[in-house]
Amino acid sequence: MTTHEWPDGNVERLGHLVRLVPDAARAERVRARCRAQLVRQQRRTARKAAIHAVTWRAAGPLLVGGFCVVYAVMLVATTLRLQGIF
Repeated sequence: MTTHEWPDGNVERLGHLVRLVPDAARAERVRARCRAQLVRQQRRTARKAAIHAVTWRAAGPLLVGGFCVVYAVMLVATTLRLQGIF
């Protein structure tokens, strides 16, 4: 028997199978869920980007200010050590 030869009983059983029909209501529910998830994801991404931007805007001045404070403390410590006070 080759792959093209089917016993008659199988062909008859295939004829009784129920054909699937697209469910419009389910498809619309799936589309609505996907859209809602995309909107939530866009909001999350926008919020993360805003937090990231604020962090980097604040990090630069804080880093420079920190170096300035360390420099000033070292300058004072060096001056006091040279004067023999420290």
